[in-house]
Amino acid sequence: MTTNSQNRKKIMRLEEVADRVARLKHEGHSVALCHGTFDLLHVGHIKHIEFAKEIADHVVVTLTADDFVSKGPGRPAFNERLRADQMAALADVSLVAINHAVTAINVINAIQPNFYIKGSDYKNPSDDVTGNIDKETAAVRKHGGEVMFSDAVTFSSSQLLNERFEILSTETKSFLGRIKHSIDFAAVSSLLASLKENKVLVLGDAIIDEYRYTKALGQSGKYNVACAKYESAEKFAGGALAVANHVASLVADVTVLTGLGSYSTEEEFIREKLCGNVSPQFHYFTDAPTIKKSRYLDDDGIRLFEVYEYDQNPVCERFNEELCKWLTNNIDGFDLVIMPDFGNGLITAEMIEICTSKAKKLAINTQVNSGNRGFHRINKYPRAD
Repeated sequence: MTTNSQNRKKIMRLEEVADRVARLKHEGHSVALCHGTFDLLHVGHIKHIEFAKEIADHVVVTLTADDFVSKGPGRPAFNERLRADQMAALADVSLVAINHAVTAINVINAIQPNFYIKGSDYKNPSDDVTGNIDKETAAVRKHGGEVMFSDAVTFSSSQLLNERFEILSTETKSFLGRIKHSIDFAAVSSLLASLKENKVLVLGDAIIDEYRYTKALGQSGKYNVACAKYESAEKFAGGALAVANHVASLVADVTVLTGLGSYSTEEEFIREKLCGNVSPQFHYFTDAPTIKKSRYLDDDGIRLFEVYEYDQNPVCERFNEELCKWLTNNIDGFDLVIMPDFGNGLITAEMIEICTSKAKKLAINTQVNSGNRGFHRINKYPRAD
């Protein structure tokens, strides 16, 4: 077995890591948890992991998934699979998982580490503008663990990337430099907080986004095609479902209005992935599946190709009437309507007419994909706020 294969065996789903940690603790081993983005591995990270290994028998590393990294445009610079690979390559690391959440609270509750390791820059909770360190500390202590602060030299991956690599264009750097000194963070925070009591409707395609990771093998012996070995897969609630979940972090009441398949619905998975303050209004196609988009990636995280499972014309007269009736009866109850139109056939001209004429506030987003390139344009919406 190659070293690379051995390292990859360290990378597991969070649930699998939690089971493995439970067995280790039952056997009398101590476990330290290190959580972060780890976008650019540097000496500060190495010292941080070494500190964890000095105080525990095993070190578990969890990484923030790409979709939840909020460090600005172009970030993360390295995708979650590459970041997981680099952490698994460290000898002091026993297990690695990718965490699909904003904070480490769900990780802490699942793993229940003996020690939660943070950098010295987190010693003063008042310096943490997110307030997450207090919540994470409470979660650690609830399970009998201890928060430890490493005294390793502190570096910032973000600062190193911004200073040493050309991630941002000159124009973008100039723009960010100007707003850094002209916008007050407290004012922005207050503005976002004022949105909390709004009721929001999200109308758009429900999409299952699947990522299938492979390892390149080479050319087929019989055909002129490339071959790859399947390694693992992940899937996410995407499209309008992802939009609804993101909006749910800003407002207390979100409704998502969408269509699911009459077969291959993925409804149980979708309901499980929706945030608690997102209310689903599902209507069902007559003879079409829930949209599923599978991306195949090589071991460097480069997309090889995509496979779409969907019907380009999923909406029948009955379905259209159902959604239009629901919109007519309920749209007045929402402060904002968001229409992420991915061009997969869900949103009809009648729905557009109702939303553009009756929504109190309307936000529109149209996106091009391989099935609608050249045909899907935003100018079919006569209004947007």
